[in-house]
Amino acid sequence: MLAFVDHGQSGTGEPLAALPRPGNAGSNIAADHIEVTRKALAQLPFTTGTRPGRKVLVRTDGAGASHAYLTWLHKQRVSYSIGFGLTDAMVTALPDVSVSAWSIAVDAEEEVRDGAWVIDATGILDLTTWPPGMRVIIRKERPHPRT
Repeated sequence: MLAFVDHGQSGTGEPLAALPRPGNAGSNIAADHIEVTRKALAQLPFTTGTRPGRKVLVRTDGAGASHAYLTWLHKQRVSYSIGFGLTDAMVTALPDVSVSAWSIAVDAEEEVRDGAWVIDATGILDLTTWPPGMRVIIRKERPHPRT
């Protein structure tokens, strides 16, 4: 498991922390995510206080989508963006959403992503067991044509 720092558009991708794990290790192990993130945050140069604050954005794929890890991130007062697959309950809630509620998705250069839409599903889903203030943004896209 690796953690890298990225300083925006011209980021260098410097490695900050690594946690070697056996090949049979599970992907959603919150303790491992916490350990590598703690080590990565310790590498950042802070000038005030001991917490990085909201200017630090922690991103993971779906393997980081656990209650324990997100609760820990929330307590660190960092911003976070965690990808995860939709559950059956989420998919069931979405048909009730008006087509007009979806917005056209854009890429990092603010160009329209053809065949992609987003919705803020925070008010649609039950988030009572997740950290306070958490938002859920859902993206849907047409499958890639694999040409």
